[in-house]
Amino acid sequence: MFRIKEECSEEISDVCNGLLDLPKNIPAIADYELGKDLVLPSGQNHPAGKNRQIVWTAYFNNVEDYNTYDQSDAHKHFVAEILKPRLEPGSRAAIQYEVPGTGTKKLV
Repeated sequence: MFRIKEECSEEISDVCNGLLDLPKNIPAIADYELGKDLVLPSGQNHPAGKNRQIVWTAYFNNVEDYNTYDQSDAHKHFVAEILKPRLEPGSRAAIQYEVPGTGTKKLV
């Protein structure tokens, strides 16, 4: 999950398109979900801070597949060329965990 810099808000679709390209270029991604914040008032005025704008959840069959994704040229290109220039500093939130009962790793 992350927010895009205010001055780059018109480029959210570029980030989303870059995320949608990752599974095409990285077969280790078993499945994924992509979502954009609905910008509901409660999420923009929450005492803990504003919602992030984009969530990307990728599913992997095992840790090795996650590592393949993480080290792939396509992922590195996306982060360096598409995401990082537009990313609001400090807004990225991520966690890797196993979905109980499936043996599948999930990256949020």
